[in-house]
Amino acid sequence: MRFMGRIQCPSTERCRAQLSFQFRKDRIMKIVVDYDKCTGSGECVVICPRKAFSLVEGKAVLDEEKCDLDGICIPACPNQAISYSEEE
Repeated sequence: MRFMGRIQCPSTERCRAQLSFQFRKDRIMKIVVDYDKCTGSGECVVICPRKAFSLVEGKAVLDEEKCDLDGICIPACPNQAISYSEEE
């Protein structure tokens, strides 16, 4: 496990990809949950320092008002159900 900024990552390549995607200045990003992949493990709830996640009916729900887009939740999810996405 490596630490890249505030993001804890299982592999350096994955971290670099996440960080380069996160900090592209020409994009407005948000964090999204893929409910088909989410199994309700609760890892995102535990790791999020802003308490932006909660579990509702066994699925992770993100409160975008609390989220600071630090991305610490992305590698914490065992099912890769959390990712960055461009806002539309």
